[in-house]
Amino acid sequence: MAENEVPYYEELVNIRSFLEKNLENFPTLRCQHTARFLKKELGLKEVAGYYIPLQDYHAWSYDSELKLYIDLTMDQFSQTHNKIIILPVENIWLKSHPNLTSNHLMTPDSHFEPKIEYLLNRFKEEYKIRKPTQNYQTLSSKLQKL
Repeated sequence: MAENEVPYYEELVNIRSFLEKNLENFPTLRCQHTARFLKKELGLKEVAGYYIPLQDYHAWSYDSELKLYIDLTMDQFSQTHNKIIILPVENIWLKSHPNLTSNHLMTPDSHFEPKIEYLLNRFKEEYKIRKPTQNYQTLSSKLQKL
C-alpha cells in the first residue's frame, strides 16, 4: 500500500516518532496503547486479534472508510517490518478476532500507563497539532471530491 493513499500518513509518521520517544520499550507490548492513541487522535477503530506468523495476541487500527489496517507496532515481532504498516483487511499478517476486539475495547483508558490523555496532550504540544473539529475521514471524503 502506497503511503500517498492514506491522507494522514504524515501524522502517522509524527505519532510513531512521538511514541518511540515517550513509551518505554516501544514498540514491544505497546500495541494496545498505540491503537487507543490512534483512535483518539485520528478516529481510527481499534482491532485485536493475532499476528498470524506467531499466533501472538496483537492490537492495531482500522480505517473503516479506506478499508485498511494501520499498524505502528508490527515491528515488535520482526525487525524486517516497516515502522508503519498499511494493509488491506485480507492479508497474511493480521487476523482480527471479535472476542479479542471486544475484550480490548473494554480496557478502560485508566489501565494504560502512561495515561492516554497525558500522551495526547504531550503529542499536541510537541508537534503543535490542534485537535481537528472533524475527524480525518470527513476530510478524506472532501479531498476525494476535489
